[in-house]
Amino acid sequence: MAQGDLARLNEDHWLSGLPIARRDAIIRRLTFNSLPAGSSLYRMGDPPNGLFAVLDGRVRLVDYSAAGVELVAVIARPVFWIGEVSVLDGLERPHDAIAATSVRIAHLSMGAILDLASSEPLIWRDIALLSCIHQRMALRNTARIQTLPAIVRLAKFLVSISGGSPGTSVDLTQENLAQVIGVSRQRINVLLRQLKDRGLIRIAYRGIDLLDPNGLRNIAAEFEVP
Repeated sequence: MAQGDLARLNEDHWLSGLPIARRDAIIRRLTFNSLPAGSSLYRMGDPPNGLFAVLDGRVRLVDYSAAGVELVAVIARPVFWIGEVSVLDGLERPHDAIAATSVRIAHLSMGAILDLASSEPLIWRDIALLSCIHQRMALRNTARIQTLPAIVRLAKFLVSISGGSPGTSVDLTQENLAQVIGVSRQRINVLLRQLKDRGLIRIAYRGIDLLDPNGLRNIAAEFEVP
């Protein structure tokens, strides 16, 4: 475990909320890895290989349309656990999990989960609670997509995914951004040009450079109804 790994894990709402004995038992069984961008944690159709926590960097959860077009379902940032659905039902992975940047990952393998469950069967309830947390997040995001103006959703997303620091980049294509924000490719192009014309972002070949995160935050104040 590298310096800072435990501190990051302690920031996690799910893990820190577990009973101390099971939380510590999970932490003892974790393995830690640093992976380069493009690395696969698992692929669609793979058997379950445990839980993963993103400690640093970003991981994309990617689905595919019938035509084979890549659809970004979730972008996991620290600290975010992934993989619980297949762990619970034992079925194949429903999507790809690909490192969008270099990442630091904590891994709780299926072997470690089964070993822990033999002495702590309530671990299954703990993992089910993690799934509930993600379900609630998905419902909130659905409501957000339906109610906030698209430019507000875009500004909020760019700030959140980048960490909100000037000079940082969001390495997503406009197609990916359109999927995440819930608008067409043409509409996302118009919105990005509006932010660019205001000096808030710079549009790069395969990403977006943030020039003024505070200006992006102010978008919400301009457009949201109290």
